[in-house]
Amino acid sequence: MRPNGLPHARLAISISGKVCNSVLRNRWKRLLREAFRLNGEAIGPGIDIVVVPTRPPESLKLVDVEGMLLDLVKRHRGTR
Repeated sequence: MRPNGLPHARLAISISGKVCNSVLRNRWKRLLREAFRLNGEAIGPGIDIVVVPTRPPESLKLVDVEGMLLDLVKRHRGTR
C-alpha cells in the first residue's frame, strides 16, 4: 500500500498462474473487487492497494476476503 494523492483509493490485483487455474484466479479477482467496492468508506481515500494472492481461494468467502482486506488497511493506516 502506498499513498496516491488522489481523492479516491485504487486496487490492483496480480495473481500468478502458478497459484491456481484461471477459474480460481477469476474467483479471487471477483472477491477482492467486491470487498473493495463494499468497503470503500472504511478503506478511505488516497491509497493504492496492490494485492498478490499466494494461495487458491477454494474455501474463501466474501466475508473472509473483506476481513483480510480491512485488516491490511488498518495495519497500514496504523503505521503511518
